[in-house]
Amino acid sequence: MTTTCGSTDFGLNPQALAVLTLLSHRAPDFADYNDQLGNWDVTIKTFPWYQGRERGVAFVVTHRFSSSPGQIALCITVGECASSDAIFVDEWEQDMVWVYDNGPTPERRREQLGEVGEQDINDGRWSCGKGQIGKAADRIYSRMARWYKAQKLINKAQLKAVKGGKA
Repeated sequence: MTTTCGSTDFGLNPQALAVLTLLSHRAPDFADYNDQLGNWDVTIKTFPWYQGRERGVAFVVTHRFSSSPGQIALCITVGECASSDAIFVDEWEQDMVWVYDNGPTPERRREQLGEVGEQDINDGRWSCGKGQIGKAADRIYSRMARWYKAQKLINKAQLKAVKGGKA
């Protein structure tokens, strides 16, 4: 039943919004900092995540200055489990093109990852008890940090030496 002309929570779960609030005040200090530009070498965007009753928040993490074709993004969602009041955190990698500007959706995730990928996400779902928003925020932060460090190593490994020669 509508009681007001608008909703500032967009129908999202209060626990997911509380996790978002905690993380919105935390610097991504797992990433490199560029003193000249005054920012972190990572981009983290947030979007609403609507999957049935699991109405939470999606985080999309990318390297700030990477422009390589086929770049992937880390997607992390947080919300309240449909079958309980517990907080869940799901994560997967997805082609950045489909999530960077509009955010991930369950439909696009299924298209990108297929049934096996969906099952892997469900099998890897992490959860904690109702109200443990700090624990969920720490989990998301640590997963972002781990992914960032892994991507840094991958990008470094892709550098190739150029053969020298006589001028």
